[in-house]
Amino acid sequence: MCDRVRLSAALHTDDTPVALLAPRRTAHAWVYVGDAANPYTVFDLSVGRSRDAPTAFLKGYTGFVHADGYAGCNPVYEAGARHVGCWAHTRRYFFDARLSDPERSHEALARIRALYAVEREAKD
Repeated sequence: MCDRVRLSAALHTDDTPVALLAPRRTAHAWVYVGDAANPYTVFDLSVGRSRDAPTAFLKGYTGFVHADGYAGCNPVYEAGARHVGCWAHTRRYFFDARLSDPERSHEALARIRALYAVEREAKD
């Protein structure tokens, strides 16, 4: 399944912290989601959050990587993969700003909503 995900023209990735009980420390579960031709979701667990995990998992990958702006993925892009920013991650900042700057944050959220509508239409 991991090999199939890496065959994707574009894949999505993100990580989430996971508490390890013995010894007490934090691991990270890295999720990788393949495209329609490779419809798999796989997890890769690493102790800590270093660039080693995505660099190792995506070694040799040259497609599009939908991801947040985590600098630990930079070696993946430097090796040939193409970073595609994640609107869900970006949208959070505009959503959080709605209380301090409602006019501009609502305009940004409306534009992102319009992009989502285009994506839904294109998907069909």
